Amino acid sequence: MNKRATEFEKWLRLTEQAKSNKAEVIGKGISKLNIPGETEADFYKLDTEEAAKEKIAFYRQQPNWQEVNKAVSNGLFLAVLNHYSEFMKEREFVTKAQAQFEKWLRDNDLAKSNKADVITKGIYKLNIPNETASKFFALPTSDLIENKIAFYKQQPQWDEVNKSMSNGLFQAVLNHYLTYKRS
Repeated sequence: MNKRATEFEKWLRLTEQAKSNKAEVIGKGISKLNIPGETEADFYKLDTEEAAKEKIAFYRQQPNWQEVNKAVSNGLFLAVLNHYSEFMKEREFVTKAQAQFEKWLRDNDLAKSNKADVITKGIYKLNIPNETASKFFALPTSDLIENKIAFYKQQPQWDEVNKSMSNGLFQAVLNHYLTYKRS
């Protein structure tokens, strides 16, 4: 499984898409569609919500679509494809939020912690059900952000995760993000 597929499968688990927590369904469905030149690897190269939606529409136009979708766990193929589209939408949002935050870090000479993806990696390492980076970056006020950071620090795995990330960088970047949102 490639890196994007692995990332997607982790997102499926964290967002509790229990019935469709197997990214491999996409590969099975694409294979069964039997479209010349179409591969699972190519599908996972799609890196925007719009591109994913266009590809899904293309698959649904295939003459064997209904048969294939039904054959793959009675409609699970379409469900997982749609989850991938959601995943890409969330990923685009996080990438944009991280870029804005990284610019602020650079502008404020916080060079040691100029990687906003530390927050995303830390949240995923905490492995809290239904907790994603996009939910963190979507928090509208510094009070909510401060509460979320306190919630993360209450997790039993907090010390281990924070220490594993450059010996405390996760906490440092979270604190910088809080400062950034207050400014």
